[in-house]
Amino acid sequence: MSSDRPSLLLVGTVVSILGVPASAPAQEDRASTVDTRVGTVRIIDAKEARPLVKAMLAATLPKRRGKKPAPMLIGAVVTDEQVASITALARVQHASIPAALRRVLFETKEETLRVRAAEALLAQEGKKALPVALDALGERELRKSGPVTAMLVRCASAHDAPAKSWAKIYGMFIDLEPDAQNEMLDHVANTKDWNAIELLLQNVDAPAPKDVKAANNPPASYWKRRWEKWRAFGPKLQSALRALLGKGFDSEKEARAYIESKGGIDALRKLSDPESSGSRR
Repeated sequence: MSSDRPSLLLVGTVVSILGVPASAPAQEDRASTVDTRVGTVRIIDAKEARPLVKAMLAATLPKRRGKKPAPMLIGAVVTDEQVASITALARVQHASIPAALRRVLFETKEETLRVRAAEALLAQEGKKALPVALDALGERELRKSGPVTAMLVRCASAHDAPAKSWAKIYGMFIDLEPDAQNEMLDHVANTKDWNAIELLLQNVDAPAPKDVKAANNPPASYWKRRWEKWRAFGPKLQSALRALLGKGFDSEKEARAYIESKGGIDALRKLSDPESSGSRR
């Protein structure tokens, strides 16, 4: 036993010289990964992030910059190099990456690259990534793409956007494409966000003009598209209703009658899981 003591003292001395307590793990053993909505990613330093960001921007950005998002090119051909450069940023996390992804969202034209950039935001820290996602959602040009908007909505959900932001996002519901509408309804169901109850109730019924003879009615093509989207998001809407109210409904009238019979929304809300606060912040 006594022969072991010198070696233990030596280890203690070396660790002390390095300035690390003997009980602390070595620097390289400390956690350098984090779980995100796109899987486990590595947290990297500026030295490693800088060339990745530089390569991505060089591969994806056009020479001309504008203040507003460039017109969306849906179905445009992109190169493997462009996709790979963004994918590389979706596997790591660093504070400089969200700003670079914002440039892709705002300055590139290709829908595919914008979708990839929005998805890569899911791998980043919410403090930096969420403002980028919310800014992008505020741009009409970007909302023309269902896949881009859906990924941005997913990012808002993953990074815990506050209730004020969700109020704005819910207000966009009717004008969004089904991909984004379904992503929004998934968020409502998963978080049991009671702030979205009116959105759900107002979209239970098939869309139709209140007065078909009114002079200011939108054209028939508008209602046809509204109906097509309603058919597409209908199942997710019913799932969200079941998450909040415990059942689905065939009409808004039926749903409101049920709520009234249970003492109103506030009474039903109190019965729900208090831990499922949704986006009430």
